Amino acid sequence: MRNKIFYNYDSLNVNIEKESLHKFKQELTNKFIILVEGNHSEENKFYKNNAPSEILGIQSINEVLHNLELKFLLIKSTDPKLKEYLNYCDYVFIYAQGEFGEDGRLQGWLDYIGKDYPGSGVSASAICCDKLYFKHIMKASGIKTPDYQILFKSDDYFSFKSKADNIGYPLMIKERTGGSSLGIKLIVTETELKIWFENKTRKSTDQYLMEKFLDGNFATVGIINLSDGYYILPILSVETDSRFYDADLKLSKSNNIIKYKINSLPAHIIEKLKHTAWDAFCMSGCEGLGRIDFIIYDNEVYVLEINTVPGISYDGNFTQMFTSLGFTYEELVLAVIHTAFLKASNNIKETVYG
Repeated sequence: MRNKIFYNYDSLNVNIEKESLHKFKQELTNKFIILVEGNHSEENKFYKNNAPSEILGIQSINEVLHNLELKFLLIKSTDPKLKEYLNYCDYVFIYAQGEFGEDGRLQGWLDYIGKDYPGSGVSASAICCDKLYFKHIMKASGIKTPDYQILFKSDDYFSFKSKADNIGYPLMIKERTGGSSLGIKLIVTETELKIWFENKTRKSTDQYLMEKFLDGNFATVGIINLSDGYYILPILSVETDSRFYDADLKLSKSNNIIKYKINSLPAHIIEKLKHTAWDAFCMSGCEGLGRIDFIIYDNEVYVLEINTVPGISYDGNFTQMFTSLGFTYEELVLAVIHTAFLKASNNIKETVYG
């Protein structure tokens, strides 16, 4: 994938892109859209049960599609009629994170029956949803990522301790395919590791990723394919007194202070984030859009993961980055849908680092 990319987002002509999205909206008036709500993964269930309705992305998208007067149907990924509706519709808007939505399985079915959908295809979705495979790709590509080890639930404590000693404390333990900061634990001492080992009973997970904890600053980089190429969005950084950016912080359920800032980082760090995000996006085979999460530590940037179905609630991270350019939330939803048709057009251009 060598589509044109502008690292200087000031070069994006927002008015021209708005006109393009307006024309695209007219093309959608005769399309029937299926909006798939994730109902399989722990990630989707957690947000549905814990997030206020106003920050649920699926509800935000549902409202916008109504406001745009498009023909669509919201259906759960577990609905027994899903297959029937997918065969009948013109376009599928996937908004399902984690298993059965972001891991390539749904994308594979849609490729098989020839339906357009936003974002990455089968292989990139599967790679980015699997923390171990994603780490392997980053390491093989020479892209910095925190040191890691794979853990098996059936291993004895000696094996866990040996791997922890190899990485060094503090460290994070994450479910191999979990998302949204769920199923992760910060381990600072061997005593904490032993306690975690004795209580590792969460669902049916049998593999974990042990990762070196870098006590740095969190930043995230959005990438989206617009009408004339790929754009890296203004970079969002998070300031918090919490040690890491967990689910409670994302849901504003923590007492810790959290501030989101756009393009507030030093210029040389911003450049590193842009180039590294693009390299990670390409090396993973991603398409359409994605959000790449980083830790900035000791003046270096380390990739944590790529979200191939990034959250786009009204005030979500990706939304803040996109709308900071002067777009509306409605235009973001249209732009996400549009990525499917841009991807299908095979509009190949030379990559430009500017």
